[in-house]
Amino acid sequence: MTFDELDRTLPNGFHDAFLRKIEMDYVSRTLRLEVAVCTTGTEGPPRDETYRTARVTVRDVAYLVIEPPDFEVRQNSEYP
Repeated sequence: MTFDELDRTLPNGFHDAFLRKIEMDYVSRTLRLEVAVCTTGTEGPPRDETYRTARVTVRDVAYLVIEPPDFEVRQNSEYP
């Protein structure tokens, strides 16, 4: 399954998702992500957002580049 296919299975895709944990095993070239994804749909009346934890495993990763987290944003947000 690709990221695009996985994205389409979620009500909001990865939009407004929070990366909670990342683990990269360079020997086995496996990336493991723990993400809080919004499970509340965008249609209908507004309601509180509901988040669930999703674990994504990616195999055969050639390399990984990621920016460090912005701790100011995290401290001032409703992080699920």
